[in-house]
Amino acid sequence: MTVQPRQNNRAVRWIRFRLLLVATGLLLGFLLLIARSFQIQFFQWEGWASVANKQIRRDLHFEARRGDIYDRNGQELAVSIELESLA
Repeated sequence: MTVQPRQNNRAVRWIRFRLLLVATGLLLGFLLLIARSFQIQFFQWEGWASVANKQIRRDLHFEARRGDIYDRNGQELAVSIELESLA
């Protein structure tokens, strides 16, 4: 039977305490992360969806004018004419 010095026993207890403290901190942080993600997904989803839509969606209106078509000698083959449309 071996007798361990008191200091060695204290060191082991101190290491266990620090390990427990770090594990508790990590667990608490992970639980806070899960709670925050739950809050965002189920209670604040409308606000975040509108923020995402504002960042992604944009309505742009371009009035494109079709170009004229020329042959190799530079003579016009087709010309665009502006007309009012019902569409």
